Parts: sequence; C-alpha cells; structure tokens
Amino acid sequence: MMATTLDAFLSEELDALRQKHLFRSLRVLEGQQLPEASFDGHSVINLSSNNYLGLNTHRRLVEAAKQATETLGVGSGAVRTIAGTMQIHMDLEEAIERLQKEDASAAGIAKLRLFAGLSVEEAALAQDVPRATAFRRWTYARAWLADALQNSDTN
Repeated sequence: MMATTLDAFLSEELDALRQKHLFRSLRVLEGQQLPEASFDGHSVINLSSNNYLGLNTHRRLVEAAKQATETLGVGSGAVRTIAGTMQIHMDLEEAIERLQKEDASAAGIAKLRLFAGLSVEEAALAQDVPRATAFRRWTYARAWLADALQNSDTN
C-alpha cells in the first residue's frame, strides 16, 4: 500500500513539473565529448562540457590511459588502507617527498592540487599567495614530478 501511495505522489510531482515546463529529460551524448557533439540524434555546439581543454580526447592522454589500463587494470580494487595501495601511489608519494626537500612551496601546491583536489585559485588562497605564484609553482611541480616519475627506476 505504501508503494502505491509513494508512486502516486511521485507521479503527481513529476506531472506538476511537466506542466510548469520544469521537468528535465536526460540528454544522451552519442560519441565523444567534443566541442561539436551529437545529443539525441542532433548535432550541436556543446557549451556544457567539462572537457573545455579537450583533455578527455587528447591523443597522448588516451594512449596513456590505455597503457595504464593494460598494465594496472581499471581500478585499485580496494581502498588504499586495505589492499588498494599500488606501486604508482608509492612512487608519487616518494617523488613528492623528494620535491618537498627541494622546493617545499611547489610540493605544497602539488599536495593541494593532487590530494585535496583544489584548483590553482583555491590553492593560492590556501597558501596566501597570488594566483600567478601558485600557477608557477604548480607548473614547476608538475614538470618536476613528471620527470621524477619517468625516471623513478634510476632514482
């Protein structure tokens, strides 16, 4: 009986949204998230994507993702404290420790960006530095970490 009452309530609410033209149907993307994309059979200029830098379809990133998937699988399989810590996690943490010794401010930005998920602007606020300074530190940290991780076998 409760399900019928709930179903009736939800049906009425959805009908009310439709009458007010507030009901939103999901639009289905057909293919890749590109600046010009196909949604529901219509070609449109896509102004609502989070792919504004084109990174999710960038050739080098797609190849790196394929390689990582072939090498490591599609996920860690568990939270890190149980059985999900992989060597790539340890390599990154060790590289950040080395960066910390060389340039603590760049390491600080890297930690805020990589582990806290902050934007450059948010990291700048957290470190009380101008955005341009945070951006320079992040650019340096990314390059330093990429080099350190590429050469981790020789360190």
